[in-house]
Amino acid sequence: MLIAISGNKIDVLNKKKITSFLNNLHDRTNVELCYYEPLYLYFKKMNFDIPGGIIFKGNSDLPSNTSLFLALGGDGTFLHSVSIIRDRNIPIAGINFGRLGFLTSVKIDGSGFSWIDDLLNNNYDILSRSLIKIDYNDIAEDIYPYALNEVSIQRTSPSVIGLEVTINNDVLPIYWADGILVATCAGSTAYSLSVGGPIVVPGSKVFILAPIAPHNLNVRPIILPDTSKIKIKIISRSGDATLSMDNKTQKVKDGDIIHLSKSKNTLNCVNFSQNSFFHALNEKLLWGEDTRNKNN
Repeated sequence: MLIAISGNKIDVLNKKKITSFLNNLHDRTNVELCYYEPLYLYFKKMNFDIPGGIIFKGNSDLPSNTSLFLALGGDGTFLHSVSIIRDRNIPIAGINFGRLGFLTSVKIDGSGFSWIDDLLNNNYDILSRSLIKIDYNDIAEDIYPYALNEVSIQRTSPSVIGLEVTINNDVLPIYWADGILVATCAGSTAYSLSVGGPIVVPGSKVFILAPIAPHNLNVRPIILPDTSKIKIKIISRSGDATLSMDNKTQKVKDGDIIHLSKSKNTLNCVNFSQNSFFHALNEKLLWGEDTRNKNN
């Protein structure tokens, strides 16, 4: 079994956990490791005692026989992995060393690595996550034009921007705001949550359309079928704005039009049976936490 390992710089405080995990994984029967080059070079620079393996630089040289993709870090690392896996349908498991890790499958702590057996024996569920496809004429060549969490358009100057939104053939009143975002179910607990969007249970076939700091008291987020075709035209006094696709950004201009739709491809995410969505809300977002009744 070939397992790809990806991630960004990992705090040296986690060195012992990382090296123990990777060596434990490597020592299993018929397991071969494959490292994302920037992570591998960082491990070597910081003297992490890790086992050897194949090196890959991105999607183009990720071995075709990769069975499993592990993203070491928090949600940012997980999102970056989308542009590496792309349409390969390789199951991805997030191994949490970050702060929140809402998208991740498991957190490495002092409880050991018994879950590795489940991972290697396919004793897990696959959650099929929808992606948003971005169609924009001037998209940067190095950007994978898909998003797992959300797509947002935001102002770059003190002035509010206008967003002329069309849903299928229906033109909405212009949003005057700091920006607007379109989120998936997975993204409902990310940026969308911060701007007042609803929490959406995974598997719901919807998009969230939410304004960012709107200059209208009567503007609220809208839930749309994920079959919707969304067109957004930018009206910017400063002449430009920022288009963000998860953790990727680029400049866009006044008058530009961006089309958003559900991708035909999905992301296959590893989920262990004990990691229910509602358990994650309770553990990671402290849903319903009430300090007044802790002793009751």
